[in-house]
Amino acid sequence: MRNERSRGNEDCPTDDSTAGQPVGHENTYPHQTVETRINDGTLCSSAQFPAETPNSRTTTQYDKILVAGEDAILFEPSIGVDLGEYNLYTACPATIPDWKGAYRIPGNDLCTHLDDLREQVATLLASDADRDTIVACVKQHRTDLLETLADAARELCEYASAYDRPVLVTEDSHYEPDLWAWLTDPDAHRGTAWLLAMAHLRLRTVAAEYALEVATVPETHSSQECHGCGVIGDRPRGKTLRCCNPDCHVDVVHADYNAAKVLAQRYTPGQRCVYRSCSRSRSPPVTTAERPALVADGGPPRSPSDDP
Repeated sequence: MRNERSRGNEDCPTDDSTAGQPVGHENTYPHQTVETRINDGTLCSSAQFPAETPNSRTTTQYDKILVAGEDAILFEPSIGVDLGEYNLYTACPATIPDWKGAYRIPGNDLCTHLDDLREQVATLLASDADRDTIVACVKQHRTDLLETLADAARELCEYASAYDRPVLVTEDSHYEPDLWAWLTDPDAHRGTAWLLAMAHLRLRTVAAEYALEVATVPETHSSQECHGCGVIGDRPRGKTLRCCNPDCHVDVVHADYNAAKVLAQRYTPGQRCVYRSCSRSRSPPVTTAERPALVADGGPPRSPSDDP
């Protein structure tokens, strides 16, 4: 985990003034002010970030219409968006039959840029370079990184705009972006320290420009749950997920594509992970009504047989 002294340095070079602001039709919560400081404690800027709540959902999830004298519910098309490093954004609508129609935007160049910047800053810190020189270097690179992220977010929003009133659905676990931690903390991870958090904020900001709605759902097991049956799969290799349920049509699937599909499906009320692992794959199928709630929805996972 990041220590407290490294937190809050993110926006020192430049302030992303729109980061974290409510977008589209998203629920709004009381804002928390995050003061951003450089490592010597000098106040640089103040940014607003929304206080997220577990499983925060948009208040306008569906429209009700009258069909043949009965109420029918038309759900807005949900598009799951999985964030990562190898694939920065992976989008998959809940309406397509499988994951093969997913849309991905690679993040290799961003990762390389962040790695190179880390080495460059380490060299500067070990030299006689003054503070202003180092800050100017970080500021310029951060601007370039944000432009690349914004371009990727726009590409994703262009893809989503082909659908009628889409809802972009992401995980509800958001780290606070701290570029300085990535550049100076040897134990920091580029994804959790800066890249994934800032990619999420950039997506929200750009989605607002496109008037696209954004929602979040619980992240629990989203990278392990099979999109076809809900059983917890196996990750033999980092980029793939293997479903071990013999009754499921899914065999091996790209992990990022699968996660995006799972997130899209979780936007639908009542969608639950089965919490059945490979070792229990041959146990009787669990119905949707029997599925235990996600951890983020309350309580640890348990099987239906645990009920009194």
